[in-house]
Amino acid sequence: MESISPRQQNWISAIILIAAVLIFWWRIAFVGLIPCIDDPTHLYENYLSIIPALQLSRDMLLHAQIPLWSPYSQGGMILFADPQYTIAYPLALLLYLLGTAAHFNALILLHFLIGGISVYFLSRKLKVSPAAALCSSFIYIFSFPAIFSIFVANAIWPWQWLPLLLVLAMYYLDTGEKIYCHLLALIWAMQMFIYVQSTFIMAFCFFPFMIFYASGWLCPERNTRRIRVRLLSLCVAIVIGTLMASVFLFPLWEYSTHCSYGQFSYKEATIYSISPSRTFDFFLSASESIHAGSDWALIFYMGVVGIYFFILALFHRHGRNVVIFFGVLILYAVMMSLGAQGPLYYYFYYYFPGAKSFHAPYRFLWLFPISFSLIAGFGLDSLLHAASRKRAALAACMPVGLLIVAVVGKHIGFGFSLVSVETLNALIPLSLVTVACVLAYVAGVFGRRTLVAILLCLIFIESYRYQDRLVYIDYSKKYVAPASVDFLRTHAGPYRFFSLNNENYCYPYHILENDGIPMLYPELSNHFQIYDVQARGPLHIDRYDRLIRAMNGDRGGVMEQGFYMDEIRNYRSRMIDLFGVKYILSKGPISAPDALLYDPHGETTVKKGGPVDIRLGKPVRTERIILKSYLEMASGIGQGETVAIVTLWSGDGKIAEYPLRAGINTAEGMDLNDPLRKAFVKHGKVEEWSSWEELLAEGKRPSRSFYKTALDLSPGAVFDRMEIRYIHDKGLLHFTQVYSRPEDFRQIAGELKRRFLPVFSDESYGLILYENRDVLPRAFLVSNVEVAPNAQAALERIMDGSFNVAEAIILEEAPPASFTPDGNGGAGKGSVSIALYTPNRIEMRASVPANRFLFISDIYYPGWETLIDGLKTKTYRADYAFRAVYLPAGEHTIVMRFRPRSVIAGGAVSLLAFMVIAVGLIIELRKRSHAGTGVQ
Repeated sequence: MESISPRQQNWISAIILIAAVLIFWWRIAFVGLIPCIDDPTHLYENYLSIIPALQLSRDMLLHAQIPLWSPYSQGGMILFADPQYTIAYPLALLLYLLGTAAHFNALILLHFLIGGISVYFLSRKLKVSPAAALCSSFIYIFSFPAIFSIFVANAIWPWQWLPLLLVLAMYYLDTGEKIYCHLLALIWAMQMFIYVQSTFIMAFCFFPFMIFYASGWLCPERNTRRIRVRLLSLCVAIVIGTLMASVFLFPLWEYSTHCSYGQFSYKEATIYSISPSRTFDFFLSASESIHAGSDWALIFYMGVVGIYFFILALFHRHGRNVVIFFGVLILYAVMMSLGAQGPLYYYFYYYFPGAKSFHAPYRFLWLFPISFSLIAGFGLDSLLHAASRKRAALAACMPVGLLIVAVVGKHIGFGFSLVSVETLNALIPLSLVTVACVLAYVAGVFGRRTLVAILLCLIFIESYRYQDRLVYIDYSKKYVAPASVDFLRTHAGPYRFFSLNNENYCYPYHILENDGIPMLYPELSNHFQIYDVQARGPLHIDRYDRLIRAMNGDRGGVMEQGFYMDEIRNYRSRMIDLFGVKYILSKGPISAPDALLYDPHGETTVKKGGPVDIRLGKPVRTERIILKSYLEMASGIGQGETVAIVTLWSGDGKIAEYPLRAGINTAEGMDLNDPLRKAFVKHGKVEEWSSWEELLAEGKRPSRSFYKTALDLSPGAVFDRMEIRYIHDKGLLHFTQVYSRPEDFRQIAGELKRRFLPVFSDESYGLILYENRDVLPRAFLVSNVEVAPNAQAALERIMDGSFNVAEAIILEEAPPASFTPDGNGGAGKGSVSIALYTPNRIEMRASVPANRFLFISDIYYPGWETLIDGLKTKTYRADYAFRAVYLPAGEHTIVMRFRPRSVIAGGAVSLLAFMVIAVGLIIELRKRSHAGTGVQ
């Protein structure tokens, strides 16, 4: 490529990159399929969560509505300011016209191209040859993390903007042309709309890089005159770029003050950390049979070619300062990703501004791919420009040491193993081919262009091997509405529903790919535009979370990686009537829920010789105990062998003793994907009470399964203590929650039978749709008000069984002086009808016989304003988390509309900042035009 002009080299490189991306993602580019990770437990990220939200936003825009609010989950939730969905991302807005599937796929392709081309120009500015720069781009966009993180779209997109920001900063520092400064402000603002935490991390690369580059340390031959003024201009551009994102940042800040996602304790902030033992995975474990699951962020394998030239760069002086800078950045990213298990994150958390609102140390690994690929480019460049063939041959053999260490660690032992057999089977041939090609080049068998072409092919081929880990979904077929959706669309109206599986969870987070749509995962309600009361993850309005927690009572909440997952587990609660939940979509028949006796919020391990004693604190009368457990290292235990004993005590007296038998009450639950281990397991799975997590699609099994067993007690048995003792010589037992059948089981069953009427059945999926006969209207009038002194008092009162939620409401401030409570309903209750219900606007008609409060079971949130007969009136927070307005007697038209001041104020700041940059760009372009005319 050196025999042609630099402009031609750039064009050729860009064309090669575009062609490679289109070929690699041909199913996206030419067939329109949506890619997902082949992992049934985490398919929600794209097609069950992000795409439905984008679909809703597109529909709202086409109906001339701004996608600010979604009424389709949690009783109403903020949509615009939720970074999980990237609704406000400017590129997403531009591509909505293409249709949901096309625009999502176009975003994937566009960002790969932005990242790849930017890395190419970044390498060129760092004085890397065109051939090596092209290799760096291939390593970057065809690396394991890039391909495997597409299923979390808002995690990959920031990566692709970082190299472009660095390029623009370098061009401005070199030339002083302000057009690059203005473009940098625009790009900085645009990427902030994706995920604010990504900007937080990118700053740890951008600002040090800018300072070292401006000082001339990264490129010593640079002219560094007037550098202070240019650095100041770049900082101003960053500030203006941040202000341009105010239309998103202001609502996000407001949202953060009302949702569960706030400042974290140190323990919470470091939950998503990397174990020191996993740091080798960054290089060597990508070929293992891993699921995307919790490991997708831990695996940062960059490919054989990348590893080879990365190591080569460490032993060469070419681009030494750049290699040192990005090498230190890699070490810093890895050290920070260790979280509480490393020395740096503690100081970051306690002393860096804003760090307490930052979640998940492993996100610092976003700095890893760009640093690694740039260093690898310098390694290849050092080989291509080696002055001595002998020295080049010696350097070319150095990275082979990595392969030797891996082989020794795996096959000779010494108590450690860096890579799996499958990984070695991939690394060995690819490494040998790479070394052979490099030695052939050094020996003069072929030239630079041939070597680079072979290396590009190797990078592409190795990446393409991972296509078998992806599944491609036909959007038009995947989102076909199941029969239950058709029923709800026809019968539910504005009433809500939720999904309940056979574990009495409202939705399985270990989701099955072939069951995700029929069971109606919460975010799918956005797609089908039906009203779900459920949600997922930590980004919820805080009072909603607390209300659900209180509803669940002794059943507790679901803790996942430190976050409360707000599933309604107590479907007997009166709150589901207040929420307007008219339908429950159940996996199998609804039955009386079991009472939770013991929940360690994790696992308890029982080994031989050490029984676990569980003191319940009060006598329990029950007919049945249900225990969730699994065995570990129990290979060789035969079917039916007794492995543990469960003993029940009342005071000091033993009342019953029950055996736990392998394959009947519990079973091996660890690593049965490993064929070597599976061959030694003589006992089968538990025949009944197997948990939801075990029922995986297509016969696949997870790395761990829990098994449930029911222990039937004699009638009238009362106990206050349990003892679980492991007695077998092999293995050990893990157990978690212990449930009991409530004493009033039959009474509860009768109540459920009266309250919930089966109205629809989908036998193909084993689903039953129940109608709640006690549901309250979505909006109704009340004549009585109680005033709580504070929020906690309001929550306690609303959960008090003596409080009549249908006749009164609880406020946290005094009602108007003109309101007079009427315990008997006075002149009648009146009537309310919903005339219009859209995401950002609700219209109601009310006939009010006397002064009343209108209650609506939508979540209270700043920005909702109420107009009565065209006049603005106060919106009250009612029943802890909902809305209410005061209505005088008469006929009224009530309008509730969502007009958040945060969006208006943020939009004004964004517009002003954008105008400043737009004017600057116009001036710079006019200068360029005049300069071009003068030259001619």
